[in-house]
Formats: sequence, structure tokens, C-alpha cells
Amino acid sequence: MNIPAPEIEMTTPVIGLLVQGGPPDIDHVLLLLKKKIPVVVIQGSGCAADLVAFAHQEMQQRTDVEYLDNYIKPELMRRVSEAFPEDFVNNDIARNQCRDKIIECVKCARQEELTFLTILNTLRHEVRLCDLSKYLLKALFQSQSRTHTGRQWREQLQWDLQLTLDWNRPDLARSEIFHRYNLSKFKVEDHVFHLALMRPDREAFVELFLEHGMVVHSYLNHKRLSNLFENAADRDFFVGVCLEGVLGKNASSRNPVCHNFVDDVNCELNRLLHKCTGLQRLVNPYELSMNSLGSYVTDRAVAERRAINTLVFWAVLTNRQELAKVLWKRTEDPMAMALIVSMLLHNLGSKWCRDIDMKTRTCETAVEFGKLAVSMLRLSYKESSAFAFAALSKQLEDFNNRSVVELAKFGRNKYFLAHHCCQKWLSQRWLGHINIRELDWGLFSLPDWVKIYLSVFLVFPMFIFITFSASPDLQRADLTE
Repeated sequence: MNIPAPEIEMTTPVIGLLVQGGPPDIDHVLLLLKKKIPVVVIQGSGCAADLVAFAHQEMQQRTDVEYLDNYIKPELMRRVSEAFPEDFVNNDIARNQCRDKIIECVKCARQEELTFLTILNTLRHEVRLCDLSKYLLKALFQSQSRTHTGRQWREQLQWDLQLTLDWNRPDLARSEIFHRYNLSKFKVEDHVFHLALMRPDREAFVELFLEHGMVVHSYLNHKRLSNLFENAADRDFFVGVCLEGVLGKNASSRNPVCHNFVDDVNCELNRLLHKCTGLQRLVNPYELSMNSLGSYVTDRAVAERRAINTLVFWAVLTNRQELAKVLWKRTEDPMAMALIVSMLLHNLGSKWCRDIDMKTRTCETAVEFGKLAVSMLRLSYKESSAFAFAALSKQLEDFNNRSVVELAKFGRNKYFLAHHCCQKWLSQRWLGHINIRELDWGLFSLPDWVKIYLSVFLVFPMFIFITFSASPDLQRADLTE
């Protein structure tokens, strides 16, 4: 399925770039500036570029006519003669015309409070030509007239946002578009978000769009999900490992995804996830499509949560692990999702990856997600033990009503299960939520088993040694209140 971009009445942006150059290039620069086309001059490259940069710097410092006539023009004439000795031999008129054109270029640098001439001084240590795309885009944005209202302004922002995406400049998207205009809830078009997901090394854009209120469930339907799998960048992993290895299919390299890959809850995608995790029906294509249309099968919060979960599964199965981490941060149950991703990657790497390097990288990423789950548990327990115990007991509707501890057991995550919080929770479950008090009797202390037996047979010591904690359901209710 093709994702067409909306029709926006915008012309292809044009930017002039002056590197060295001769007298004809000065004429060209002046022509571009008169047409209000931005020009970037590389100062330090020599010839015409340095002449324009010199005139611009001097005329920015002092604007009086006396300084222009008595210093800038004579000095500029001398530099023109040195830069182009063969072009103006015995031709003072042509040399003066060249000088005047340079001055006119500087005068056209700002028009209608917009900047059309940008000087890039390569002699400064903070200026790097490897960031040339950054300076070109900034020059383009500085030359654009933007009134903060109207449809045309928003279309211009979408166009500029796609330019920053094409050039992979998330820093400019953040500073020149979102922060410059205080766009806290700027709606990113679906086709722009789709491009950010599809193109490699665009994780920063996906994170930026999610930060500024991108509604994932409005974007993701079953056709777009199928398109994401069809255009997976790493075909070796998705086709070779997931389709051919796990599902045993003889997939075509051109069209690896068949029509029933994401058509209903019994689709091949769910079968693939089930074989790797033991969890059934993790993705519901019907719900995705209905929620994207606004005919909600569930409420908006659940729709958004499940859409993000689905994108995490897509990123993992197509070997986009950095993108999976970005999306994982937006999940509602990050501890559970980290355990599932760890289990998914571990099984893919250990059972179906034939390439040694791919297997190693996949298993390393699985361990990394497992450590993230342990870190989440540690932070939760440090913040509140009651909240951590409730999180371990919570039955997760999106994951077959399994608890986090059950997911850790399925994934054989021994580090998670060995954590002090998890062990304490398991001990409470084993003892029926009985808490044994630690009382200091001075010279000696009684073992726990003695306290339990004394409480069982004598009853009265129970009021000294034993307390009963609330069940996990009651704890969750208290936390909710």
C-alpha cells in the first residue's frame, strides 16, 4: 500500500552555495538574491566567496556612507584586483562594476526582515563542513516568511518538517520548527510519521514526534502495519529468520508478506509472536483499523497503548532495535514489554538465527532488554515497595492476563526472578501473605520457623510474631484510590 503525501502547493526549495567562484558567480549570486533565493557563502574558500564575506562583515559593523566610500570600496577594489588579476587588466570600469555588484549583494542580504545571505566562516573551530546540511536548512528557514496563522503556514511547517526528515536533522526540527513557534501540540501528518518509521537512523524523529503528541492509534491500521512489514529494511532478518525460520515459509524477496499476514487475530503475525513468546493474539488488526477510523472498539487510552505495543513488535521483528527502544519508552507497561522483547529476541537469536554475527547481536540486545526490566523493577521497588508488589501481581490484559513474574518465568529471566523485590513477593505468596516480625530480644533471636510453630500451637504468640498483609488486589485498589 502506498502512503501518498498530501498535495501541498510548494515549490522545490533552491539554495545557492558559493565556494570560491569568479566574477560570473558574483553575477549569479546577485541574481539569486534579487529573486529572494537564499545563498550560503563559504568564507575561507577564497576568491569571490571571501570578497562577499569581507564586504558583508564590514557593512554589518558600520553602515554609514562615509565608511563605505572611504574604506570599504577602496579596500574591496584592491582585493578584487588581487583575486582576479587576469579578469580586470587595464579595465577599471569592469573592476568597479564587480565591486559594486558585491556591495549590492550585501545590501540584498536582508529584505522584508528576512535573511537571504548567510556567511559560513570555516576558519572558526565551531563551524564544520560535515554539518553543511544544517547550515543550508537554517539559511532556507531564515528566508521564509511565516505568519503564525492560516492553512498555508501549517502546510509550510509540514513541508519544512519533511525537509529536516529527508536531511536527517532532528536538531533543526526541534529548534527551528517546534521550539521556535512553541508548537506543543503540533499535529504531524501520518505520511511524515510513516517516513520516520521506515527510514533508517530516524529514531530521534520518532521520539520527537511522540513527545509532541503524535497519536499513534490514529495512524496505525492493519494496512499500514502490513506496509511496514513489506518494506522492512533488514530483509535478511525479517524474511530469513522470522518468515522462513520461525514460520517455515518460502517467502518471496519482492513481496515477502502475504495478504493474511495481518488480516485478523489468527493471522501469521500472531502465530509468529506466539511461537517466540508463548503468548496468543498479541495484535488485533480489526481493533487497529477501527480505532484509526475513530470507531473505537476500546477507549482511546487502550487504543493508543495497543498501537504502540504493536509498533514495538514490528520494530523487533524487523531488526530495528534502536527504534524498538524509543517506542518501548512510550509503552504503558515498560517492565512487562521489556521482558517480552527480551524473550522474543532471545528465542529468535538462539533458535532460528543461522548467521553467527546476527545471532550474537540479537542475543546481546535480548540481554539488554532483560537488564532494562530489572532496572525498572529496581527503581519501582526503591520508590515504593507496595507499588512494586502491585506491579508484580497485576494481570496484564494485553498480554493474555499474565503477570510480570509469569512473563519473567516464560522468558527464563533469572536475574529478574532473583531480584530482592521479586523474591520477597514470592515469599509472601508462599507464606500466604504472612509477615514475620523481626523482634530483638537482646541476647538471642528466634528463627522464623520457631515463631511460626509457636503461633500455630499456642495461638497467643501470633499476636507478637505475625502480621497479615493485604492481598495484591486490595493493594492495587488502595494505590488506585
